[in-house]
Amino acid sequence: MKKYLFVLLFLFSCSGIYEPTKNDYQYMENGVVVYNNFSGGFYGIISNDSICYFPLNLSSQYKKNGTKIMFDYQYKKYQNTTVMWGIPITITKINYRN
Repeated sequence: MKKYLFVLLFLFSCSGIYEPTKNDYQYMENGVVVYNNFSGGFYGIISNDSICYFPLNLSSQYKKNGTKIMFDYQYKKYQNTTVMWGIPITITKINYRN
């Protein structure tokens, strides 16, 4: 019985939401726009550090698979999404990069 309880507690602790520590600050990142063909299809950003971001306000002009961008963003703590992919962010500034 204790073994099952331990397993349940372990699984429950691993299912937590990723919580950035500095929600109110802006960050700058470089990345590539990617199109994901699941959950109805959506665009995301994979940073140079291999972190997946789910932008809530990506402009249509940047919605091209493989587009290299520089962007400033803020974390959207406790934001629910239907795609279950990446960290939800709001883009505050975005530009193309070479």
